[in-house]
Amino acid sequence: MTTTTMSLTRSTLSLVALCAIVILLSLAGLVWAILVGMALTLDGLLLIFTCLTMGGLFFLMLLMLAKEHGWIKFPSKKAAASAPVKSPTNPAATSPAAPKSSTPPSSGEGN
Repeated sequence: MTTTTMSLTRSTLSLVALCAIVILLSLAGLVWAILVGMALTLDGLLLIFTCLTMGGLFFLMLLMLAKEHGWIKFPSKKAAASAPVKSPTNPAATSPAAPKSSTPPSSGEGN
């Protein structure tokens, strides 16, 4: 391995480890606040929201790292847009109706 690849791998693994540690600490704080019974106090609610925010942000960072390095794949919008459009099974039903004439039809043309 080259030095550049090794330092990239080392820095990536450091970021992954940091994200994982913060996510685990956030989950531990969340569980602790619920088990101790602080969930219904103002301090408990603020602690829960802080834990959820920190865990969510670092989880999002972990997802972006995984996407950037190709560890997970997300469906792309280009693939969905380039998919062929299915034609309707009954094209007559989708065609616009003929415009109605402004004169009413006469009932007795021959009489």
